[in-house]
Amino acid sequence: MLGYRPGPVVSVRVLDLSGSGMRLRSNLPVPCGMSVNVESNNLVARGEVCRCEPERDSYTLGIQVFNIYIK
Repeated sequence: MLGYRPGPVVSVRVLDLSGSGMRLRSNLPVPCGMSVNVESNNLVARGEVCRCEPERDSYTLGIQVFNIYIK
């Protein structure tokens, strides 16, 4: 799940992970520069959207990750 404030919680699919970022697929666009929390079962990654590209009926997001926390 991708959460950012103010705004909705958006379900995303993780496409790729690296030490400092991730690539996600979303049904909604998210503006570049937006701070986000990406939450999974036991993990929260905090970062910033650095890329949002339309792709057919969805969007590919590039997230620069700053911190990762275990819940």
